[in-house]
Amino acid sequence: MHCYQIFFSPKDGVASSEIIQRAHKYGNKLMDAKLIVRYEFFEVTNPANFEALPRFQMISYFETGEEMEAGMQQIGERFLTEENHQWLMKAIQDFKVSFIEQKKVA
Repeated sequence: MHCYQIFFSPKDGVASSEIIQRAHKYGNKLMDAKLIVRYEFFEVTNPANFEALPRFQMISYFETGEEMEAGMQQIGERFLTEENHQWLMKAIQDFKVSFIEQKKVA
């Protein structure tokens, strides 16, 4: 499984509930368009000794690296101007991105 992982925090004055709702709407649109297999959305409730960790995390899942590349291209072409994505980009800060791959032992 290949994943696109984002971390972010709300800007001051932005309600967490609105961020959560819009992030789920956006993730569901990507799944409906068959661009991702699934997504997960997390809120950090206790950063322990990692104080710099942004408050929210969203992970989009792809079956293969090739599907991730194709999906990310389609997302870039079709969904970056989508209403919920645009609102989120204006409402968040501390935006970080990583690409991860699931590793299993045979």
